[in-house]
Parts: sequence; structure tokens; C-alpha cells
Amino acid sequence: MKKLFLLAATLFSMTAFAQEQGEDNGFGLKIHAGICGSSYGAQKVEATILGVSNESDWKKDENRSNKPLFGASMDNRWYVANPGNFGIAIDARWLDIAIGKSKWEKDGKEYLNSTNVQVGFSMPGVVGTFYMDNDMAIDAFYNLGPTLAVSSTESTLDNAVYDAMEDTKWGFGFSHFLGAAFRYKVFQVGAEYNFAHLKSVTWFEDDEDPVNNTVNSISETKTKFDNLRIFLGFKF
Repeated sequence: MKKLFLLAATLFSMTAFAQEQGEDNGFGLKIHAGICGSSYGAQKVEATILGVSNESDWKKDENRSNKPLFGASMDNRWYVANPGNFGIAIDARWLDIAIGKSKWEKDGKEYLNSTNVQVGFSMPGVVGTFYMDNDMAIDAFYNLGPTLAVSSTESTLDNAVYDAMEDTKWGFGFSHFLGAAFRYKVFQVGAEYNFAHLKSVTWFEDDEDPVNNTVNSISETKTKFDNLRIFLGFKF
């Protein structure tokens, strides 16, 4: 919670104190497709039992395959320096949404699928810009901020074993975005990598795990939601 308050304070200071330099301040919109590798959805467990900590390796499900994520993000930038052909801006990625699908197959038959949703919000960052001329520019950027993820898994076969595997899992943590874009007038195209290793949370679940709520046994599960995004968009 302290991190969220710090982010909110950072974003407020950005909007309140950013210097108006040049004519490149403005609003951006990106529409993206995210490529998910085989490690998307991999998990590891960090456990503390009787005061002894242990961490497992990342484990991925070999039966799982991931389809691309599709979504959009919105941001504002304010330039604080424009030395020559270069500019430096502070950036606020207000909202980032991505939706995709995964499926599980065995012996050529699909037995589970899931809908994966990631929502990021209030993500501060920095942008460096090289101006090629009055109409063309290249941006390099980095953003960091809170992300909520949900994966809803359903059985595709009439089978009691697979039906028991149906579940909705929630994750929360901080995402990192590192990328670059080419801009021509109001249009932009580019790529970014999203690093997101989110901890499982039970905020929306009625049942609690009695094992994880004992004094001598604590465990946390992290899930990888990393993906490479290709985007098209506008910068007004």
C-alpha cells in the first residue's frame, strides 16, 4: 500500500510541476499485440516453514500453450528538457489493458482453456526522444507501476477430473515496460517488453488456505506474465 501512495504522489507531482518545454507534450494511445512465450504462466513458490525459507525454480506446464494478448494503453507525457535534437519527458501511463487465451492439450485433445486479463494503472515513467526532423522522432521509454491479473480456467471436456481443475486465480504486483517507438506526425509504431512477475492474492476468494495461515508455515506463489508487445498508435 505504501508503494501505491508513493506512485500517486509521484504522478501528482509530475502533473503539477512539469515544465512546459516545446510543443511535444500530449496524449498517447497504443493498440498492441503481445507475444507470450512458453514461460508465460510459469510459477514458483516461496515458502517459509518453521523459520526456514525455500524457493522453488520456475515451473511451466508443458501441456499449456498461449495465444497472443491484445489490448491498449493510454498515457500523457510532459517534456522537461529539450537540448537540441533531444528531449526528456516524464510520462504517466494511466491505464494498460491486455486480454489473451491459453489452452491445455494432451494427446492432441484440448481439456482446459483460460482467459487471461492484465490491468495496469497509474504507471510513472520517463521518455527520451531523438528528433530526426519536424515530423519524425524516435522515443525510448520505461514505465513501472501496479498490475492486477486474473486467469479464469474452464474445462472443455465432460470429465470430473478436469472439472475439478476449474479455477479463477488473481495476481498483483508491479510491471516494468521497456520499449521504443518511431513517430511520424501523430502516428507511432514500436515494440516494448513487459516484465511482470505477480504474486497470487486471495482478495476475491471466500475460502482461505488453512495451511498458509498457520504461524509456522507461510507460502507465496509468483506467476510470470512476461510478454513482448508490438504496437501501433497515436501521439497527439
